[in-house]
Amino acid sequence: GNALRTIRPALLCDVQNLKKSLRKKGLGPGTADYLPNEWKDTTSSAPSASLVKSVSCSEEVMSSQQGTFTLNLSSKGHETLPRHICSELTSNTLEMEDVVYTYGSRVRTLNLQNNKFTTLEDDIATTLPNISSMDFSKNRLQHLPSSMGDLPLATLILENNRLSSEALHASPLCVLSTKSKLSQSLQHLNISNNHLAWIPAQLFRLPTLSTLVLSHNRITTISSSNQSNHDSNQGWKPGLPALRTLDLSSNQISNLGHLPQIIAGCQPKLK
Repeated sequence: GNALRTIRPALLCDVQNLKKSLRKKGLGPGTADYLPNEWKDTTSSAPSASLVKSVSCSEEVMSSQQGTFTLNLSSKGHETLPRHICSELTSNTLEMEDVVYTYGSRVRTLNLQNNKFTTLEDDIATTLPNISSMDFSKNRLQHLPSSMGDLPLATLILENNRLSSEALHASPLCVLSTKSKLSQSLQHLNISNNHLAWIPAQLFRLPTLSTLVLSHNRITTISSSNQSNHDSNQGWKPGLPALRTLDLSSNQISNLGHLPQIIAGCQPKLK
């Protein structure tokens, strides 16, 4: 097998000790087994990836650089992203085929469930620029920062937090711009078990959203606050052309408004 797969993950960020370990195994930078297969140059026996800059790495960060590229910080009691984690993600870099990548740019999934977050850092898009899935379930989120609009997320799980309808209305999920990566990439959104009393109309502008889960909230009506006012901030509006799955269960809905007609005409893929 591959030499790197048999050594401790901490050594991968400690260049000197890494060299010593590999020498003991009889391997060096010029050998074919020095790096994982995915880092090898297919046209040469020499490795195509190398550490450009490194600092000491935590086990969580090292684990995020392999397999599913998941940064798992769940059930740690965190209120914010630890600064040392952010520093490791931005300071450690790899060069592959003349392109330098930070460790953060290689992370695809962030698991922060079961912590104490009330919001998210503004520099999250700089730290994790290519993140595609975030799980914030079982936290204390009260609002979402505008910087979240810069994330190319396909999946966003906000289940079991403290988000109100007003907070959702002011979030990048509803305040969309032509430069928003989030609005053009989001496919699965779960906002169940929050404090939503009404649905922000701007939420229905998301063109790629296929799954919307709003169950276990306090929603009483789907009707617009003024059915004749197309600029109303509340209620279900025509939109969400890619929607396939909708969950409104365990609410207190007594008024569907024009939802049946809208669904029939605007959500052809809805199950």
